[in-house]
Parts: sequence; structure tokens; C-alpha cells
Amino acid sequence: MKYVDNDINFENKDQFLEHIIDKYYGEVLMFIIKSVRDSADAEDLAQETFFSFYDSLDRFRYEASIKNYIYRIAVNKIINHENKKKREKNKIISFFTSRKNMEIHGKNDLSNSLEKKELRDIIKISLDKFPPKQRVILSMRLFRDLKIREIAEIIQTSEGNVKAQLSTGLKKIQEALKEYGYGLQ
Repeated sequence: MKYVDNDINFENKDQFLEHIIDKYYGEVLMFIIKSVRDSADAEDLAQETFFSFYDSLDRFRYEASIKNYIYRIAVNKIINHENKKKREKNKIISFFTSRKNMEIHGKNDLSNSLEKKELRDIIKISLDKFPPKQRVILSMRLFRDLKIREIAEIIQTSEGNVKAQLSTGLKKIQEALKEYGYGLQ
């Protein structure tokens, strides 16, 4: 079987994977870091993404671009990871009967040094409150500047669904910014 990327043919699956990792690993890793906000977890998820890509290469039909296919795998890894974290968190919460001991990070944790950093922190805190799929959609749009069509292809949903998720998500982020005194127009 031949493996192709932008008219470059590879006879060997391992050489093809090496080429793809060289080409996309950094970009995918940065996307995952911005989605899960933990570099160690992001590194693991990025590696899992490329392992899954390698395992599925013989079934890849080139209907989507390789980049979008890899992002789709990464998104699924992120969602699974976030769902697992949520289940683990719920176990811990149920172990402790009182929620008073749990500290929710908010306004006091934000850096007062730079307004840009403060805005980023508010957005990150806001994103933590979103369901994993919506957080991924918002991250792709805000941090990777992907087009709605690309996001829809990666997430495997309609463009209308992506637009709806973005619209409601951006409104929630604007509300959070207003709570912190940033009135956006």
C-alpha cells in the first residue's frame, strides 16, 4: 500500500508516520495543550493521537485531509480524556460529603499584572465550565482560528451545529467577562 501526503509517496508506513509527525505534531500538541490546559496530559494525548492515526492508516480513505483526520482523532482523545477526568472528579466529590472544602478558582486567582493575561485567564476559566465538545469547538475557533467548515469536518457535525455551539459559547464568555468588569460591545 502507498501512503500519500501532498503528492509525496511513501512505500513504508513507518516513514510516512515519521513525515506526518514532523509535519503536524507541534501544531496538534499546541491545540491539545490549549484544550486540556495541562502539558503532561497534552503530551500523552498527542502521542495517543498519532498512535491511533498509525493504527488506522490502512483504513484511511483520503476523503478528508490528513490534517483534519488527525485533528478529528485529537478531538476524540480530548473528549474522552475530559469525560474520564469528570468521572474521576465526581468520584472524589461523592467521597467528600461536604462541598465546602472544595475551592472554586475565580476572580482572586487572576493575575493583575497584565490586562491581556487577565482576559486570557478569564476565558480559560470560562472554558472550563463548558462541556468537552463545546470547549473543543471554541478552542479550535479562538486559538487555532479554524474555519467553521473545518471544525464541522473534524468534529463530524453540521456547520449549523458548530455555529450554534460557537454562538452560545461566545455569549457565555462575554457574560463572564462582564462579571469581571470587561464590558464588550
